[in-house]
Amino acid sequence: MHKPLLAILFSLFIGILQPSYSQSTFDAGYVVTLEGDTIKGFIGSNNKVISPVIIAFKETATASVTSFTPLTAKGFSVNGNFYESAMIQVETGPYKKEELTTDKEVHVATHTIFLEAIVKGSKSLYSYKNEHLNEQFYIKNNDAWELLVFKRYLQSQKDGKPSVASNTQYISQLALYLQDYRDIQVKLISTDYVKNDLKNLFITYYE
Repeated sequence: MHKPLLAILFSLFIGILQPSYSQSTFDAGYVVTLEGDTIKGFIGSNNKVISPVIIAFKETATASVTSFTPLTAKGFSVNGNFYESAMIQVETGPYKKEELTTDKEVHVATHTIFLEAIVKGSKSLYSYKNEHLNEQFYIKNNDAWELLVFKRYLQSQKDGKPSVASNTQYISQLALYLQDYRDIQVKLISTDYVKNDLKNLFITYYE
């Protein structure tokens, strides 16, 4: 293959990997570097729903665009939300009812991502949302990220029809994590694996 053709193909490949910054909207924010320094500027994103693996950054509105990943920054903040770099375990099984199977096992893969901080403090709650909009939640124990485990699966009934069952390990995880909260066990009974319920649990803990 001729060198000019190789160069063209390589350029196209890189173009596919790089986010389309020109289509991003930029909002005021800041980046926290690996050294702990804060750089104020403007942050853009092509998708503000999925947890980001790369962000576009400009120090001024007219400056050239640079990029940061969880490997090159500790975190960033934009629109009042803070994101922290993390290497996490993500549950990879199906979550939509029509896609569930009888597999009860929790299957995980390692991802390096920016997690959104839902509640920050001595006890913190974080959120990860993948491209299928499946949201998973995390706590931090001694600087180690811990997936709050929740998995739905099918189980057979006596009539042969499958029903949906759940692995709700996150309840025992939170009971241990927030054990100094006197009414934690009572509160967990009504805490579903959704952002609002989990966020309210942590807010109540701090109150």
